[in-house]
Amino acid sequence: MPKEKTTLSLSNSTTAYIFSGVGNQSGDQAVGRQYFTDLYKVDLLNHTTQKMWETKWKDNNKVPVRNMVLTDNQTLYALCYAQYIPQTHLSLFHFSIETGDYEILGDTIPIRSEEIATNANLYYGTPEKTDSTIF
Repeated sequence: MPKEKTTLSLSNSTTAYIFSGVGNQSGDQAVGRQYFTDLYKVDLLNHTTQKMWETKWKDNNKVPVRNMVLTDNQTLYALCYAQYIPQTHLSLFHFSIETGDYEILGDTIPIRSEEIATNANLYYGTPEKTDSTIF
């Protein structure tokens, strides 16, 4: 199914994870939107895709920012927000790659959602490379 507002991260040179998004069967976003909270594992070497899980948001539908962070083969972090609410907020989500269980970490960050023009990113710096994490 065609989707927009997905996020991708490489776990190594042969494996990528694709998370979430908004889409519909026709691929025409003007027809309607379905929000997804799913994770796919892509084997770049063998050109295969495996759906890991699909879960539901506990409250408002959300989309992830342009990138996510994988800290190991068990955990992913994503900043997500309700894109259809003009004065919304970013929340940092911690997901289990295996099960899709998630929790919200910390407080929220206010953001103005302007659909396509909205730009937020999540970065992770290891202690050896930086003094802080920037998001």
